[in-house]
Amino acid sequence: MDSIAQFIEQECSLESDTKYSGSKLYEAYRQYCQAIGRKPQSTNAFKKALEKLPNVYQHRTSS
Repeated sequence: MDSIAQFIEQECSLESDTKYSGSKLYEAYRQYCQAIGRKPQSTNAFKKALEKLPNVYQHRTSS
């Protein structure tokens, strides 16, 4: 299992009303990789992996 899939499975809730900040989620993933002794994948790879998950959508807040 790759580190992104492992992180999502072990550390994230994918319930319909759960929301995460993209930058905070990636930082949590980086810390997770450090804790398990693996090199984190790039932000682009992380984003693409998330886009493949069912019921995961990017939502930008207006400034």
